Amino acid sequence: MKIARTVLLILAAATLGGAVIACSSDDNKTSSSPTNPAAASPAATKASASPAKSVTAAPAAKTIEVTAKEYAFTPAALETAKGTATTFKLSNAGAAPHHLVVYVNDKYTDKVQGADSGTISAGKSGQFIVTFDKVGDYYFRCEIHPTQMQGEIAVK
Repeated sequence: MKIARTVLLILAAATLGGAVIACSSDDNKTSSSPTNPAAASPAATKASASPAKSVTAAPAAKTIEVTAKEYAFTPAALETAKGTATTFKLSNAGAAPHHLVVYVNDKYTDKVQGADSGTISAGKSGQFIVTFDKVGDYYFRCEIHPTQMQGEIAVK
C-alpha cells in the first residue's frame, strides 16, 4: 500500500512538472498584442505550423477625403485597393448642397450598394464606408449637379 502511494505521488509530481514546463515553453513561442489580434487566433496558429499554408492579412482600412465646392470635387481622381474598407468623407465647402454617389459604370446607371453620402448641406460633412470586391474603375458624381461634378476611383 505504501509503495502504491509513493508511485502515485511520483506520477502526480511528474505530470504536474510536465504541465508547468509545457506552459512556460508556450509563453516563449507566441505572444499576442492588441495591435495584432490575428496572431493569437487559431487560424494564424495553424497556418504558422504548416509551411504549405499562409495567412494573408486583410488590407488596412483607408480614408479618402473629398471636398465639394461649386461645382467640382477635389480631388476628382481617387485610388484604393480591392478588399480595403474605404471610408469616403465628403465635406461641403460651398454654398450649394451636394451629394456623392459611387457607380460601377461611367453611364451612371449601376450604383455601388451603400456608396451614397446623402445630401450634404453647405458647411457640413458626411461619410460612408465601402469595400470594393473587384479591381477596376468606378465613377462618382454629385446627384444634385450630375453633369458638372464627376470623378473616378481606381481600385487596384
